[in-house]
Amino acid sequence: MTSPWPRPLAIKPLSERSNSTSCWLELKSSIPGRGTYLLEHRGASQVFDELAALPRIVLALGGKTKRQFFHTGVPGSDGHNAVVFRRNSPLRSTIMVDCELHNQKTMSRMKAGPMPETTRQHRALLPQTSHPIQIAQFAWKLYWRTLAPFASVILLFVEDFAGGLDGVADVLVVWARESITTPVQSPPRILLLHSNRTVLDIKCFQGQLKSRLKASLLQLDPFDETANFQADLLCQTAFESIQLLSSSSRTEIVTHTEQMFGLRAKAGYAFNSEHLKYLLQKSVSQFFVHGVRPFDFYQATRLHNPIPDRLEDHIVNFATAVFGKSIDPVLLVASALDMEAHPPGMHHFRPESTFDHFYGQILRRVSKRIGRQTFHDAVRQKFSQLASERRYVSSTISHFNALGRFRDIWAGYYCDKSCLACLAQAPSMKLDCGHQLCETCALNCGSFSEPDLWRICISHCPLCNDANQLILSIRPPTAGVRVLKLEGLVDSKAILARFLRDFQTFLGLSAFPLRDQFDLIIGSNIGAFFAQTVFLEKWDLADCQYHLPQITAPKCRQSTVDFGKGLKWDLSKTRQFNGPDVVLLIRDQAFSNKEFKRASSALSLARDKNPSGVDITVEYGGGSYNSGLLRQIAGKMHSYLFYVELLSVPTFYSAPGSEVIQIRLLCRLPHCLPNESNAPMLDFLSKLRQQKTRIIYGADGMQHVEPLVTPELWDRCRKGQGFSRSLSIVVKSSASVLDIRVGDPGCSNSVSNCPYKLSKLIRDQGLDSVFGRKDCRLSKDTGLYGSAIEEIHALGSQEMRNIYVCISVIASAPAAWIPRWADFLH
Repeated sequence: MTSPWPRPLAIKPLSERSNSTSCWLELKSSIPGRGTYLLEHRGASQVFDELAALPRIVLALGGKTKRQFFHTGVPGSDGHNAVVFRRNSPLRSTIMVDCELHNQKTMSRMKAGPMPETTRQHRALLPQTSHPIQIAQFAWKLYWRTLAPFASVILLFVEDFAGGLDGVADVLVVWARESITTPVQSPPRILLLHSNRTVLDIKCFQGQLKSRLKASLLQLDPFDETANFQADLLCQTAFESIQLLSSSSRTEIVTHTEQMFGLRAKAGYAFNSEHLKYLLQKSVSQFFVHGVRPFDFYQATRLHNPIPDRLEDHIVNFATAVFGKSIDPVLLVASALDMEAHPPGMHHFRPESTFDHFYGQILRRVSKRIGRQTFHDAVRQKFSQLASERRYVSSTISHFNALGRFRDIWAGYYCDKSCLACLAQAPSMKLDCGHQLCETCALNCGSFSEPDLWRICISHCPLCNDANQLILSIRPPTAGVRVLKLEGLVDSKAILARFLRDFQTFLGLSAFPLRDQFDLIIGSNIGAFFAQTVFLEKWDLADCQYHLPQITAPKCRQSTVDFGKGLKWDLSKTRQFNGPDVVLLIRDQAFSNKEFKRASSALSLARDKNPSGVDITVEYGGGSYNSGLLRQIAGKMHSYLFYVELLSVPTFYSAPGSEVIQIRLLCRLPHCLPNESNAPMLDFLSKLRQQKTRIIYGADGMQHVEPLVTPELWDRCRKGQGFSRSLSIVVKSSASVLDIRVGDPGCSNSVSNCPYKLSKLIRDQGLDSVFGRKDCRLSKDTGLYGSAIEEIHALGSQEMRNIYVCISVIASAPAAWIPRWADFLH
């Protein structure tokens, strides 16, 4: 097989090289008594956006000689006392990190006023009157802990260090000692650059370095008999190697850079531009929060996508049940873990390292619990095989393909504790065949139509392949929660029924059931009857009215509740119901159609007086109400049908106040198909159009007023294209608050989750997760995978392989297969 790493590129003439520089890190002093700060100018990271390749990082440390190296034939080569990104390197895919923070003699004062969005302040534990030696020591540690983990090579310009090689040795001793507590996962190669390499003896230098390191270790423990051995070991492990070059040998520098990048790639540490930019920012942040903790690439990639809490329990549930049956537990567990480890957009480490880092301890405990000690090793081997085979295809589609191999056996096996499709989550949805899935798997194997991304149709079960007619509605992540709380004694049954009937009338959405207009329903005492019947059993309100004479105070016996003649339910089977989250509170017992953890969170949310993410809480337990109150609540409920999504993440590279973001306003009502004049969406929009409802939107004091339903939008909705309204808003920073309302300027209601802080919108929508999400619907490949799986189940194995390979190539090739085409084009 041909190596995926192209040959090293030829050096460009100096006149043809880009001379782009961007200041990234600066050390500044605040006002007296406020300390010192490292300023991180994240706008400098724009240099990564210009790279289509897998960037090589090269650190360059020095002074005047280093500046001559960069600025030969270019005027203005003064020092900068900072850390700067440079693109004027021989390789267009290489970013030189030009470090002169250690040369700083004094710290200049920060400018007064607020910091721009792209500048982050990190409190540095340095006195404001720090001596230059203190600043240099701070810089050496910063370089090692935050930058060295990413570097292929580190260039040390010997003539720029006080004492020449002695000064270089002092720095390397600091780094070697740092590696004891903060080792680098992929040690860099150290290149010592000198204008006259013949005057230096690298072997002699390495001997002096070991002697200095041994002396340094003995200062810590004068009686350490292993100091000599430790010094040898540190020199071998802290650095890949130490080599001497002429500072004019640019070809050799390129060769060393490419060699080391190849080793990093083989070890799994060749990151693309987007990932590298994110990791560098996290590395700097960690230095000031957990300074002595080594930077862990693996953990950094999972900050927004952590390992599921109960993964071990779910695997045990599955493995215990299927051992002895004609299902291969090793294959399916390994395949599920590969899908969990490699969502679309995730970086691929070495499979064995990924398994050991995230799942090794979990699988050892699983092996012990199920009494099969070889299970861990078998799953690890199969995981490594699958992850390698699926490197350039979709792990999600590949896993659903693996599930389909046992479709005949799945037909007789069910579980309500674990999602059998992913083995990572508890199920929350039940298909017509009886199998239950979690929301993530429902999204990944279901189909949808724009813009109804959250109404999922699963035509066939991904396990047994039985036909399924169920359409599932999932609350969009940027939409708030609508809560209904019903409570009261048996004497309140009639007034509770009348309240629900009147409330439904004022909502006016006759074609849209009341049960679909709330996300969380909590029923206690007699309110539990209406929660059970209307929102779980899907009774009509007229059915509830018919049974009112038979309703009595609830009687509980274990999990069975009795509301009167013919009104008895086994609440242990509540989990069989789809729809909104429903919690039934009866005699100090709680039952829900969702898992316990989710139900507990729902109760906590309902008890909070100012819950975050809740649009509205409608609470009724009897008593009087009037039409004005119901009309007011209905107006708010109508507004909360609308929610927003961000179309791209703002960078804030430009001046404050000049960033324009694009969002779209969507509606939670199902979109209208052609010739469906009674569809809820079309009926609702028709009323808003007749009322000339306006949309008022803006941020940071700016406001725009426009018609909500434009003629063009109305025509699209009548043709079945769904409601989607694009809006452009000028924001100053990620702290800007989006204020979007519908109604009239003098009387309007906020749409769902608004006012909405931009940073929270980015987080809720998952746009801050550059390493992907398990839910493909939230990835850049929106809709690509889910719509394909429906067709795959009807095909034979070879056709299935051809389809998922083809689809995955389309989705992942730009990032995975074309890492350096841009270099060749140049």
